[in-house]
Amino acid sequence: MDNAITKESNNPLVPKDDSSSTNLLSLPKISPSDPSKEHTPDTKTMSNNSTNLPFSPALRRSSRERKVPSRFALTTVDGTIMHGNINTAFIAVAGEPKTYQEAIQSPHSKQWEQAVKYEYAQLQKLGVFEVVNGLPKGRKAIGSRIVFREKRDGHGNLIKFKASIVAKGFSQIPGEDFTNTFSSVAKFSTLRILLSYVAYLNWHLHHVDIVATYLHGPLDEDIYMKIPDGVENSGSGHHWKLKKALYGLKQAGRQWKKRLHEVLVSFGFVRASADDCLLS
Repeated sequence: MDNAITKESNNPLVPKDDSSSTNLLSLPKISPSDPSKEHTPDTKTMSNNSTNLPFSPALRRSSRERKVPSRFALTTVDGTIMHGNINTAFIAVAGEPKTYQEAIQSPHSKQWEQAVKYEYAQLQKLGVFEVVNGLPKGRKAIGSRIVFREKRDGHGNLIKFKASIVAKGFSQIPGEDFTNTFSSVAKFSTLRILLSYVAYLNWHLHHVDIVATYLHGPLDEDIYMKIPDGVENSGSGHHWKLKKALYGLKQAGRQWKKRLHEVLVSFGFVRASADDCLLS
């Protein structure tokens, strides 16, 4: 019986135990003494196998013209003719400066300087800050910066240069520079019901846009801020003690909401119980 098991069968219907027949890909042998050839595919074998596929898909490249998005503020100028040869020149133009130094070095430096002066005068007029010399013991001034924006109309034409002095709210210390930051907003369901009444009863709807909204909200905390570059007394060791909210402060939205509620209540409006932002 043992001889019958160990003896090699001569029956052609019984497959022989040949280890070489199971190697379908016939991978090349790599010598262990040559580590550089490890994990290196055989391109010749791969190419032979790829020819056996029913089809070989070709790579398709898009013929669409690539254009730089307008938000990157890049302007291209082409069609420059030099000595009869047509060349293409690409000129990158920075649309909005990131710092005051970039603003005064830009082609619109005069417009940016006028925008900064207007913003500074607006803060003075509303009594947003007062200049102090030095800081109280244990207090730290938060950072500030000027944000430059180009205002355009619906056709993309430049109509205004705007500079906004904002605070770096991420440097505020909880419990010292702010406490509560929550501010309620109107519900969309309330707005839809109001517009439905307007359409059904043929009412006249008025919309009010308040300039420098956050600058009208008095602060409950004493906040000291560094004077941004390009503003009077900047870099002289003086600081601003903020008396009203400034864009960028964590509690700016809350302080404006409180101020707006006080004014509307003084006019005789009553807050609705269903929506905190609905007064009638």
